[in-house]
Amino acid sequence: MARATRIKRRLFRLVILILTLALVAIIAGGTFLWLRYSSRQAQATGYFKNKPVLQADFQASAYHVNSFIPLLGQQNLVEPVSYGDYRVAAGVTGSGSAVIMQLAEDGTSAWSVDLGAPLVTCAQQAIGDSEEENRFLPCLYQSGNGSGVALVDLKMGTANWVWESVDPYVNIGTTDSQIVLVGEDLSLLRISQTGEHLSEGLMSQKASDTQLQPDLTACSLDDQPTEQAPENFELFSDSLWMIGHNGINYLINPETNQIQVASPGRLIRNSDDTAWALSTDDGCVRSFYIQPQRAHIAPLPKGTTVPTDNTGHLLNMVQKGGKLFQMDWETSRSLRAVFTESDFKLGSETQILPTKKFLYIASGGQLGCYSRQDGKRLWEFSENPDTLRLHQDILLYTTDQGELKAVSSADGITLWSLTDSAGIKFPPIRDDKQLHTFSPQSFKTWGQQNDENQGVAKGAANPMNKAKPGLNFPVDSCIRVRDVSGSGSSYQVQFDRVSCKLKGAEKVIRVIDTGEVERGKPAKDYMDKCLDDPAATSAITVTSAIADPKISALCTGKAENAEKEPNQRGGQPRTGTTQVSER
Repeated sequence: MARATRIKRRLFRLVILILTLALVAIIAGGTFLWLRYSSRQAQATGYFKNKPVLQADFQASAYHVNSFIPLLGQQNLVEPVSYGDYRVAAGVTGSGSAVIMQLAEDGTSAWSVDLGAPLVTCAQQAIGDSEEENRFLPCLYQSGNGSGVALVDLKMGTANWVWESVDPYVNIGTTDSQIVLVGEDLSLLRISQTGEHLSEGLMSQKASDTQLQPDLTACSLDDQPTEQAPENFELFSDSLWMIGHNGINYLINPETNQIQVASPGRLIRNSDDTAWALSTDDGCVRSFYIQPQRAHIAPLPKGTTVPTDNTGHLLNMVQKGGKLFQMDWETSRSLRAVFTESDFKLGSETQILPTKKFLYIASGGQLGCYSRQDGKRLWEFSENPDTLRLHQDILLYTTDQGELKAVSSADGITLWSLTDSAGIKFPPIRDDKQLHTFSPQSFKTWGQQNDENQGVAKGAANPMNKAKPGLNFPVDSCIRVRDVSGSGSSYQVQFDRVSCKLKGAEKVIRVIDTGEVERGKPAKDYMDKCLDDPAATSAITVTSAIADPKISALCTGKAENAEKEPNQRGGQPRTGTTQVSER
């Protein structure tokens, strides 16, 4: 009996022990699973931890255009550009005609104007008048096989055609009150706001040192603008201008139009424009270091490329042999390696987003986070981001598939992604805690969901204006014949409005309007009117679409201080056009 009792007690203790161990195992397992699960929870607490919602959607169709296009030329962003108080965007209609529009932050467009021709680009700087600093925006458009300039009044929302040429031009800029045009051959031409040639065209000259204009056969170029070298024209200083054309960035001396350096590499600038670099992603040519204030240019050692930060600014680092090195830009010498780990190796197309403690690096199809203290890799995953941004403790980036993604910067855990036509790139995040994305189809704004019943803002536009003829020929202004064809007593001529100081200039003695003689009449009718003035030696009819339609002919004579060109046939009646008679 006693023995049976002892056995029961032992069995009871064994059962209790087994149950206790089972309970401990359950608790331990649960704790392990919880710790493991919680360790993969994103540590981010920032404003954009949760997926934002669409707050504004400004569709291109709301502004009577098929799509938005870059205002500043191919491979630039389609986002609006600010000229003082004016925020300006560009679009294209179904017929291919360019539309310039004022586009406020809230999506309203006070005005838009149809240029009547495809857009090449508009200037980066507007021209002021006596009342406003940024009143007129020169825009370059395609006209047949040539080019033309329209002057957009940003205050009134109107545009006038002021100049056209049968020659192709690829970019436009402004300096003081002058307009500067870049030719297909990189020649420079200065004209006034009224379309008057102020000087002879300045032809491009090669760099004096061949290593500053290297052989580009090792680079994959197809004569098209690239993301590294978009179409661009910036008149930086009196001694240095920048031209981006056909995938190559040129720095030139505007006095001589001599190339100082040429490269298909990206132009990377520091925040105060005291140091620049020209560097390709793949190192197909040598990189260059530039001190723009001094116009000093020096090649970097072979195999050296320069990564960019998330805003495109110059870092104190260079990349060589897959490693990062600290860089002293004042001496152009690379110093110690940033990371000493032997397995650390970068690929091509490196982007670096630096913070005080970490470096977020996108390179060779990988996106990772590294400690600035010891180079230790904290996290990494396969991704090829196009644009990197950091907001609080959240890393945001776009992909070439048009996705916008967010990851926790501390642990690399993906928080959310947007695939609703988010746009290829997006600008730096503003203090208003909104994300702005831009694509040819729409401009969108993303933000946090409010408790209130929040709708999506839409675009709104006023009726569209049409560009109008704006080329005039005041009395005592001058023209110059550039081409003559035909025979007999009447010749077909093409001419430019030019400064009276230029060789071959003819002064406008009298302007015949359509009230005196309509357009399209025999040349003799105009000549008879012109010969009423003894100073007139020629009559030239005006048929151009960009000239004031009230003008039917010009009476011209010899301009003081101007030599007569060999092809000038003074004293004979001539008919002519101002470059292009039809658009």
